[in-house]
Amino acid sequence: MLGGLLGFKEVTAPELQDEVAEAGGVAFRAPVPLDYLSPAQLSKYLKDVLDDEYPPARALADQRTLIAFDLLPAGTDLRAVRARVLEENIAGFYDERPGRKRLYAVSEDRTLTPANQLVLSHELRHALQDQYADVHRILPDAVGDFDDRRLAFVSLLEGDATLVMERFLMKRLAGSALGSAGDMSQLSWPTPPVPGVPAVVRDQLVLPYLAGRDFARALQERGGWDALKAAWSAPPASMEQVLHPEKFFAHEPPRTVSIR
Repeated sequence: MLGGLLGFKEVTAPELQDEVAEAGGVAFRAPVPLDYLSPAQLSKYLKDVLDDEYPPARALADQRTLIAFDLLPAGTDLRAVRARVLEENIAGFYDERPGRKRLYAVSEDRTLTPANQLVLSHELRHALQDQYADVHRILPDAVGDFDDRRLAFVSLLEGDATLVMERFLMKRLAGSALGSAGDMSQLSWPTPPVPGVPAVVRDQLVLPYLAGRDFARALQERGGWDALKAAWSAPPASMEQVLHPEKFFAHEPPRTVSIR
């Protein structure tokens, strides 16, 4: 359906990059290298990423915290669950780690399929974000994946990339057999099922895309793409600011919570 009705034709990586730049209103500063991984290679690559970015000690600290707050069933191997969720749901990604800076598509035959093009329109936006702000270093390593500050930052990045993916799809639809794409501002993306996964892990994975998209749209409507570009280096300080963009615009800081 993507290839036929929706106007997804064969494109090169540079052509796809140009489309994403046009859809998102911000030019790339440099070409983004693209490589392909088979599902087996993806599994190995993700293991390397987890070992580097989410070592057992860090995962254990998150696991103990979530269990203490009764957000994770006792005995759950958090690192194993997150590894499985990533492996089962990734069709392409951008690796922003220093020394990597590369885009990957999961494809056995090393082609940009229609599905890959849509996924990579999202991931290319992450590459572009990384060309204007060192997204790997915006927050210190001490800020964990389940920290409110991390969730807010991820929501900005994922919401922005989701918004650009929508615009990319709109442009494809406009030139397809379906005619005008119309307004996708009210589009409701379905929440993907993540069976067998604790709710806190599912929400940490999925909600940044949904809440973040609304936040990104609020920024774009208020200040255009330049407002989003500025936010990459000065992100929301809390999920409260993401859920209530007026608090971000007013620079309302989160309250300090003291533990006694």
